Amino acid sequence: MKNAKFAGGVYLINPNYQELYVTNVIRTSRRWPEVPDELLVLIPTRAVLGVLEEAAKACTRSATIYTAGFGEGDDEKGKERAQAMRDLCDSTDMVICGPNCMGSYSVGEDCGRFRP
Repeated sequence: MKNAKFAGGVYLINPNYQELYVTNVIRTSRRWPEVPDELLVLIPTRAVLGVLEEAAKACTRSATIYTAGFGEGDDEKGKERAQAMRDLCDSTDMVICGPNCMGSYSVGEDCGRFRP
């Protein structure tokens, strides 16, 4: 995000570090300096729903979940976590891409045109 010269705020949250990638780290999502429009969630499965719930309370609009463990395969506990995530989306205005996501890409209107 820094290399792309993103103009908005980028905040790293991690309870175990004070600095990552030469950037100060916020210890908890309860200390965001502003409400984020989008979360990129790269944390252990057990912590994802709690972070999403905090974000939804703060009116965060969207999240991309890179973390796996939400019902892929036959994991019953994972399916329960996936249902809890769907319930969160249904009860809030948050839109979630993922889980177990490789990311998203926004393209212009001419994205379908081939350009040699």
